[in-house]
Amino acid sequence: MNGGDKRDTGPDRRTFLSSVTVGTAAGLAGCLNQGGDDGDSGSGADSGSNTNGDDGNGDGESGGGAPASANFTCSSLTDGYEAHDTGELPVVFDFEYPAVIGELITTENSNNVTYSGSRNSSELSLPLQLSQSTIPNSDGSTDQSVAATTEFNGETIEIHGASSTNPIIWGGSLPYEIDGQVRYFSVTLSLSSSGDDSEECRETLQTAAEYIVQSMEVNPDTTIETEYAGQ
Repeated sequence: MNGGDKRDTGPDRRTFLSSVTVGTAAGLAGCLNQGGDDGDSGSGADSGSNTNGDDGNGDGESGGGAPASANFTCSSLTDGYEAHDTGELPVVFDFEYPAVIGELITTENSNNVTYSGSRNSSELSLPLQLSQSTIPNSDGSTDQSVAATTEFNGETIEIHGASSTNPIIWGGSLPYEIDGQVRYFSVTLSLSSSGDDSEECRETLQTAAEYIVQSMEVNPDTTIETEYAGQ
């Protein structure tokens, strides 16, 4: 159930905790880019992600509303956004993300759910990865600088991480009430540009990351209550 106004305890402000490093994000970006290279050698149907992009045959759609044959730049990240309804998964939020990325791949295991996608060409890659732990974590504080703020489930959230960097690395905890107790679920976001490290591109990454986080809303179809009821 949505517990924004019914929780009995817990402070009104919670802080996002950085849970990954820049080195980790670079690895994530590398994995996504590698996935884009592999996509051209396969049938193009095994994952549904937009990894063939401009390097593909140009005849099909690139997913997520992005035109298959259109040129794209780092600034394309803020040209428009796609809504992603997470549906019946143990994910507590729905969100929007840059439409240029194309279709997202959903990976679920016993500990987390991850959404990943990348728009690739021979000169530029724009990988995105957004994950949520399905195991509640303890809340805490951090001395990292505030990158942005947002509202989620009745709480004002301070988002901590470095601003206007490439890659953008943010992580933290989203509140959700289960059986009358507010629990927190770790979320990590990585967004980067490989092929354009200009100041303008870094500002674009910042703007797009802020939009993603500020678009997060409670997922009305989450199964997290079923999985953790009574625990």
